[in-house]
Amino acid sequence: MRITVEAHPNARLARLELADTTLRIWVAARAIDGQANAAIEATIAGALGLRNRQVRIVSGARSRQKTVELDLADMGELRERLAQSNRA
Repeated sequence: MRITVEAHPNARLARLELADTTLRIWVAARAIDGQANAAIEATIAGALGLRNRQVRIVSGARSRQKTVELDLADMGELRERLAQSNRA
């Protein structure tokens, strides 16, 4: 499935939240030489219990608005996995 991601690089703390169908993500990495993109993929994978290769930025590599492909079935599974990671 593909989802829109709103990136916030150079943040104090890494966190993510789902707002409607957009995933907002804050990462400490700076937007230099793809550091923030790598951190975004790793943070999403960690929060959702996926491997890094199961999360790919497919468009918007140089923008705050990105499209990310996740190896998940649907939005319901995404919400369920986020809820589980928030409980842990």
